[in-house]
Parts: sequence; structure tokens; C-alpha cells
Amino acid sequence: MINELINVTELSKALSGSEQAIRKKKIPNKYKAAVQELNDLLEYWKKRNNL
Repeated sequence: MINELINVTELSKALSGSEQAIRKKKIPNKYKAAVQELNDLLEYWKKRNNL
């Protein structure tokens, strides 16, 4: 879900301050919990809006 709806570069800057810290296929362990929470919230939103 993250690859479809989220600008990963901006997410990386928001969480780490670097544009390159988080990539679509490579999420450092340090940020996995935050990215997973975002994915869970997006899935909830998707279901709630019948998408």
C-alpha cells in the first residue's frame, strides 16, 4: 500500500531527515514500526472508503 499512495521520499525526509534513508523496497529496522503503522492506517482508510 505504501508504494501506491505515499511519496516515499517525503516520508523518508519526515522520519529521518534524509531523502535516501527509506526506499520503497528497503526500510531500515529503525523505521519499520512507523512505516507499518502508516500502512495499517492506510488499509483501514481504504476499507472504510470501499476502495
